[in-house]
Amino acid sequence: MSEDEEDDPPRTLYPWEHELDRMVEERKARALREGKDEKYYLRPDPDKKLTVEDCFRYIRTAQSMPEVWDAFMNMYLPTDEEEAAGYEPSEEDDNRHMLRRWFTNWYRFKFHPDVPRPALSSPGAVIEMYAQGKIDALFGQQAIDHMHKNPYIQRGDE
Repeated sequence: MSEDEEDDPPRTLYPWEHELDRMVEERKARALREGKDEKYYLRPDPDKKLTVEDCFRYIRTAQSMPEVWDAFMNMYLPTDEEEAAGYEPSEEDDNRHMLRRWFTNWYRFKFHPDVPRPALSSPGAVIEMYAQGKIDALFGQQAIDHMHKNPYIQRGDE
């Protein structure tokens, strides 16, 4: 790349990304004011769980945010063979992946700050399976069955 060429400017953050930054900084500042480790209010409770309905709300929230839904629906997921062969994601897929991670972090901090991050991997995986045509419905029994495989999702009457 020549000196005349400039890197693309960073993209403009979505309002919810700014909100995530503020929430994290507020929790750190609160902990420090109280004489605690700055990560005190950032640590989840390892025993806290989500309900299936909580997971469905995550999916509905992702659907309501076009940039997030686009990231979920258009993310290329390599096959096991491609992974084994050293698959390298495109820059667009890297960006989609990062947007999904930021969304998951925002959602957790906003609605379920005490729940470990892996709890939200289940609804994210349901969206991926739906996008790939592996399940028929985002809110059907296949989705529920998949979510129940996650130890951070409550079982029983949903």
